[in-house]
Amino acid sequence: MTLDDGAEHGEEALDDAEERAAEEGEEGAVEGEAGEEGETGRQAKAPWHFKVIVVGSVIYLGYRLYQGISWLAHHV
Repeated sequence: MTLDDGAEHGEEALDDAEERAAEEGEEGAVEGEAGEEGETGRQAKAPWHFKVIVVGSVIYLGYRLYQGISWLAHHV
């Protein structure tokens, strides 16, 4: 097997993937963007661990804000 054979095989796999995407109607479309027919695609959901990090950050920053206000009230 030579490098040329591998490159041709990789191109065939890429062509197969493009054909499958075209069959599914995903040809270059980004989720959430309007398609040619004016329909919007399904909006991607954020993963659960991202939501946990956001909630934890909001709680932490809220607590630190409370601490800062409390410290400021005692030192001014």
